[in-house]
This record gives sequence, C-alpha cells and structure tokens, in this order.
Amino acid sequence: MLKLVIVNLFRNPLRTFLTMASVTVALFLFCALGGVLDTLQESIKVGSESRLVTRNKISLVQWIPMAYKQKIEAVPGVKRVAIQNWFGGADPKDTKGFFAQFAVDDTWYGVYGKDYELVDATPSPAPAAIPDGADPRLAAYFQEQTACVVGQRLMEKKGWKLGQTITLTGTIFPGSWPFTIRAIYHSKKKSFGDETMFFHYKYLTEKGMSGFEAVGTYVLELNDPSQASVVTNAVDSQFENAAPATLTETEQAFQAGFVSMYGNIPFVLRVIGLAIVFSILLIAANTMMTSIRERTSEFGVLKTLGFTDGAVFGMVVIEAAVITLGGGLLGSLGARALVTGAQVPGGFFPVMAIPFVYNLRSVTNRPVSTATTAIGIGLTVSIFIGALALAAGFRASLVTTGSPDNALVLRKGANSEISSGVTLDQVNILKSNPAVAVGPDGRPRASAEMVIVVNKERLGQKGSSNVMLRGVDAAAADLRGGITLVAGRMFTPGTDEVIVAKRIAGRFANCNLGDKLRFEQRDFTVVGQFTAKGSAFESEIWGDAAVLMPALHRDGYFQTFVFRMKDPAQFDRIKKELESDPRLQLQVQRERAFYAQQSEAFSLLITVIGSFITAIMAVGAVFGAANTMYATIGSRTREIAMLSVLGFGSFSIFVSFVVESVIVSVIGGLVGCVLALPMNGITSSTTNFQSFSEMAFQFKVTPQLLGYGVAFAAVLGLVGGFFPALQASQQKLTRSLRA
Repeated sequence: MLKLVIVNLFRNPLRTFLTMASVTVALFLFCALGGVLDTLQESIKVGSESRLVTRNKISLVQWIPMAYKQKIEAVPGVKRVAIQNWFGGADPKDTKGFFAQFAVDDTWYGVYGKDYELVDATPSPAPAAIPDGADPRLAAYFQEQTACVVGQRLMEKKGWKLGQTITLTGTIFPGSWPFTIRAIYHSKKKSFGDETMFFHYKYLTEKGMSGFEAVGTYVLELNDPSQASVVTNAVDSQFENAAPATLTETEQAFQAGFVSMYGNIPFVLRVIGLAIVFSILLIAANTMMTSIRERTSEFGVLKTLGFTDGAVFGMVVIEAAVITLGGGLLGSLGARALVTGAQVPGGFFPVMAIPFVYNLRSVTNRPVSTATTAIGIGLTVSIFIGALALAAGFRASLVTTGSPDNALVLRKGANSEISSGVTLDQVNILKSNPAVAVGPDGRPRASAEMVIVVNKERLGQKGSSNVMLRGVDAAAADLRGGITLVAGRMFTPGTDEVIVAKRIAGRFANCNLGDKLRFEQRDFTVVGQFTAKGSAFESEIWGDAAVLMPALHRDGYFQTFVFRMKDPAQFDRIKKELESDPRLQLQVQRERAFYAQQSEAFSLLITVIGSFITAIMAVGAVFGAANTMYATIGSRTREIAMLSVLGFGSFSIFVSFVVESVIVSVIGGLVGCVLALPMNGITSSTTNFQSFSEMAFQFKVTPQLLGYGVAFAAVLGLVGGFFPALQASQQKLTRSLRA
C-alpha cells in the first residue's frame, strides 16, 4: 500500500507541491507568531530568583533619592545594591534605530556577572579595583568615565569597533554625549539581550544632572532567595510614608509589567495564528476533496482488485498525512530559522467571448468547492483588514488629538512630552508673546502642563500598567477642544480633584466617581469622566497642574506649553521667532502634527507585522486557490474540449477561467469584509512607545479598508487562477476529448 501511496503522490507533482506549500505557509506563520509571543514571555525570565527591583511607587520614570541606597543595603537579607538608570539617547546617524542604554554603577557588573560574558575588551593600562563577580577585563572600562560596554549584536548592527568613540544625542538629558567602547559582551541568557549599551552612572550624574544624584531603579541582590517576600516588605515599609514611596518586586514581576503594556496585542496575535491555520488548511482540505472526486473510478478499480473500504480509507489518510506532515515540518523549520534569526501566448485572440453567465454557473455548480475556497480567502482578507484597522485606529487616536490652531512647545531636543522640560520663566515669556490668542476674559489662551506617567493597578486582572497623568490649567479643556464630560463634573481648580477618561475608567482600579487615586502621599478624588472624540486624551487622567506639581515634587518646571495662535497662518513665522529666542531654547510644533508624529513608531510596527502576515497568507492562499483551480480544470477536460469545438479560442478560455477564479476570490473577499465588520469599534490598548504609557484606542474599519480587502482578494484570485487558466487554454483538443 505504501508503494501505491508514493505513486499517487508523484502522479500529480504540481498538486502535491501546492497542497504541501499551503500547509507549509500555515504552519510557518502559526509558529512564527508563536515565536513572537514566546519571545515576549521569554523577556519575563530575565529575572533571577536572587534579585529584586526597587523603583518609585508612582511611576518608573519618577526618580528615587540616592539616600535610599544606604537604607536598603541595611535591610537584613540584602547582599548588595546596584543602580540602573534609563538614558534614552539616540544615534544622530540613525535616529530611527532604537536601542536601549542604561547608566549603571560599578556594583551592577558584579550583580549581573553570571548573565553575560565578555567577548572582547580594551587592555587596561593599570590595575583597577574590580567588584566581586565582575569580569577582570573590565578594568579599562572602570578607569574611564566616558567608557561604555556594548552588546555584540548591537556592535554588528551598527558597524562599531572596540575602542571607537561614538556620540549619542540626549532626549531626556540634553546635549551631545561621547562614549568610548571599551568592552563587548555576549549574553549567556537569551532574555538578557545583546543589543544594549551600559555606561557609568557617575558620567550621567555629572554631565546630565549637574551632580544631582537621583536613581531610576535599585537592583537588590539577596543572600537567600527564599526571603524575597520578607525583604520586599521590609524595604517598602520603611519608605511607606516617605516622599517618594517605593515599590519593590521580583525581577520577573518587573519585566512582566513591560509585557503587560502591550495590552491586547498578544491575544490578537494568537487569534490571527489560529485563523491562519484554519483558513489555509481549509483550502488544502478542499483540494484534497477535489482530488478524491477525480479518482472515484480509480477507487472502484481498487475495490474490484480486492482492496477493502478500510484499506482505501487508510491509503487516502496516509497520502494526506504525508503531505500535511511534510508541509508542517517545513513550515516549523522555516519559522524556527526566522525567529532565531508564464505569459499569455501571443496571437491568441478570441473568435468569440465566453459569456459571463457561464462563469457564474460554473461557480454555483460547485457550491462546496466554491464555499471552501471563498471562506479560506475570506479569513485571509479579514486578517488583512484587521491589521490595517488596528493601525488605523491607533493612528486616528493620535492624529485627531489637539487642534490645528494650537502650537505645542517642548524643550529643544525632546522627542516626547515626558522627556521635555519647560521652566516657569519660559512659560511667562511665552504667555506674553503677541502671537498667543487672548480669551474673552483677557487671559492668554494657553496651558502650561505637567505630563508624567503613573503606575496604576489594572481592573479585573493581575498587574499594573502606566497611565498618563496630565496637570493642566483651567482653560485646557476649551483650548484642547473636544473634551466632553459624560459623568460628574470638571475638577475645581486648587483642589485635590481629578477627572478620568471614560475609556480607561473600565480598565484601571479606583477610576469611578468618588474613588480615590493616590499620588505620592496625597489622595485625589475622581469627580468626573470625560471623552475626547477618540483622541489620545481618552487614555489620560487630568487634574490641576498647580496642585499636582507640588504633590509629585515637580515644582518649577512643566513638560509642555500649548497655546492658541492668534493667526494660525503665521505658524512658520511664530516658530522661527520662538526657536531663535536665546532665552528659551525650545522647539515649536503644530499640536496636531506633533501627536500624529507620535503614532509613527507603533503604526509602522503594526503595518510591517500586518504586511508580513498578509504577504505570507497571500502566498498560501494563492497556492490553495491555484491548487483548487488545477483540480477543477482536471475534472473539466471534456467541458474545455467542448468549448474549443464550439469555436471559443484559447484566449477566451484563458480569460474565462481567470474570471472564474477572481469571482470565487471576490466572494471570499466579501466574506472577509463581513467577518471584519464586527472589529469596528472594539476597544483595545497597547503601549505608546513615545510616552511609555498605555493607550486605549478603537479598531477602525473604514469603507476604504473594506475596498482594499476586496481588491486584495481579487488580486489573489487573479494570481492564483493565472497558471491553471493558462493550462486550460493550452489543452490539446484530441487529448481532452479522450479524457
């Protein structure tokens, strides 16, 4: 029987190849998406059982004092404490090439000594003190303040060399920052990563903070991992009533917080993976059914020769298993490799065209084959539309944020609101500028705003995430436009009151009317919930800047300044005037253009991922459609011969079968549009990479995207039906009539 199975597999090699290719594509995408999700989960495993992380309880971007270090070191069970600060620089030669940079103290290299190994290092000119657990080859690094240690993969990507001096532009800490590469490391653990740069914490404090010593996170190495919970409580309890309070957690919990900020994206990827497998395998199953229908006479002969029903069934199952297992193996191996790293003959002109109704009748005469192929293509189209709808929804939330008549002012060099700083003196200068519109009350239509991210517990699920907290002037709601209170009232200026966006009120704890939100050592009462026409403001909490700033130790400077232009047409002149003022050292952008720019990183990510998934699915769908059309043509050889006898030319037959393939695909496209429609308006959330906070948005399925989906389906049908139609048009009449 096995020999018979092998003969059957190679009897129609093209069909076998296309069916196997469809399965390969399905498993490739499923495993590749699974690899992405595993990578996200793998990042959580970077933590060691013997390490804890202490940070500001309010937010990761808020500092904690250096004075806390000595007190933490005195806690029983703590072996030593290291410092780790996020830097946030950019390579001026490759501004889009993001990579992580951390300022760390010397102790850090000992605490993480088992997680990395040095590949190469500059020889030390003199002996140096080496922290316990650190590699002795770091001696040259420890003796040079501007030295840095860079991951091997980042070195290869950037083309840097050991000993080279590189320059980064600070976004949080302004200025030009030179670094000399003195060591190259390779991570022993996949989750540790090879694309990070580490440099001296002392260099950051002296150049970037004028000697002021503030810490982003403390890393605690423990004597006994089993005492982690005891140490956690001991550390946080001694700072419970301090300003600021601390939050201590295991490294795994700390990393899990970052993964949770991706919101529903992992769930969406899982759904996409299952839909991919179902759609492609549906097409493959349809091809197998068509193949079996062609061989009914063959099965009759086998039974005449003594083969039982069970034997025939087993032969077909083995044949299908060989194809699917082979395709599955190729797809899995391809995904592993990825994650780890025919013209129409000239001269054929129709004597007469085959009527369009013939194609419609052919499609309806094969309802099972048509429906199966259409559903498979429909699922492909629905994923295509869904990816575009996700990106469009996120982009729309930011693009519609703000007013085209407003200008937004940030510190020069800042690439986001949270990395900006505008002093009170600068605000006063800006308010007095004649370009600022004046309201009916005679006051400037402007708002100096404090913008930070605060960490809040999620509602109905474990963990927490970052939320944007915006301290505003009383005129902000009118200035920004589109702010509508849907419950409660506006906060009263000068009081401990806040209003919460309705879209996040159902996602985070203590956001209902009357609830208390604690920031540092003060409780703020939620007195209202608002909407903002779907803009990014619907992911924020608002309060009076004059009250929030001292509560969060932000006296003396804001993050951004927004004002209504007296004449928006004069923006270019206003921008030039303000940016050239030596007293300010600020940058000016149109408010709406700034927020639109903030959407670029995530929109690009989703577009790339969506395009990749769709492209691979399209290949699988084309293989499946072509296979189905080949099988259909194989069962209609006499019918094709009759068309020739009736006088229809080769080109007419070719066009007819292409049209038939497009009809089936367009039906599938319409099915995909129907499947995609329920996505419209679904609220999801993910991380806004610029503000480092969770942002809620809605999937946006527009008529334009539905049109793209149908057009995409038609292209699939055109490509998938081209070669089968070409084969049909070139069939020999005599051979066809003998079939």
